Amino acid sequence: MRSDWILTEEELPADPDEVVLVQISGSPKKNIFLINAQEIATYSEEEGWMIEGYPEWKGAAPVAWMLLPEIYRAGDHDDC
Repeated sequence: MRSDWILTEEELPADPDEVVLVQISGSPKKNIFLINAQEIATYSEEEGWMIEGYPEWKGAAPVAWMLLPEIYRAGDHDDC
């Protein structure tokens, strides 16, 4: 599984149901400005980026994204 940052100008998430971590700057609301913030998001060709914390943000433009790690499940590791 890839775990490095991917530039949005090079590649976008293919699955619109896939939740990813994005790095983004901009103003999602009046009086709120993000600088290189890391936010949870999804992407679809029809809708563009949907930033979880700011679903009303139209035209959000992350510079990079990465896949989220696998969810930890108790019992997956014998040494824990």
